[in-house]
Amino acid sequence: MGALKKMTIWVLSFALLLVVSSCGSAVLRENQTLGKLPALSEKYQNEIASYKEKAKQSTDMEEAFAMEKKFKLTKEEADQVINDYVTVNISEIAIPFEQPEESQFEVLDMHLKGASRTRMDLVSKVKIKEDLKNKYGGFEKYFFAYIKAVDKDGNTLGKPTVMSSGMGNRGPYIAGLEVPIEGSIGNLKYFVDFEKIVFISKEDYEKNK
Repeated sequence: MGALKKMTIWVLSFALLLVVSSCGSAVLRENQTLGKLPALSEKYQNEIASYKEKAKQSTDMEEAFAMEKKFKLTKEEADQVINDYVTVNISEIAIPFEQPEESQFEVLDMHLKGASRTRMDLVSKVKIKEDLKNKYGGFEKYFFAYIKAVDKDGNTLGKPTVMSSGMGNRGPYIAGLEVPIEGSIGNLKYFVDFEKIVFISKEDYEKNK
């Protein structure tokens, strides 16, 4: 690792330590996989919502302006702190997952790619088990997988979402092909008790999205 990269990581670590230390241990619960990321998301989302509501309800223009300024500054701080936390602590970590045996594909891996105030970005690789055809008999041009986040009791966290092959990875999707897929899932503030990602059917996704 180069000296510049080491220095950058050290600076980010120190800055993040100051922010996390100021938040209070009671607020920043830690998840076994995602660390303090969900708690940071919850903290900042709550603060941002509070400043926004105070600005909206205030009858004093100076106070409303001050709350609006805090609202904007907190959004900027949240983006920086969460990005730094991912970079320093959990960049590209392996994410636990579960898939049904009857699936048309096998999930080979799943990693955290990044995060924002409300969502975490996931990247995965799947291996196609059988040729994927459309209703007209031709090969599918795009690949979609449907997922949800759950806690240790199987309760759904946030909303189900879609991972896809993207425009740059068009089919045909034939048996044995390995396909990279990406997607993001939220709301991150509910993921303090996150256990794993579960792959679900399109039907389940449509019912609960």
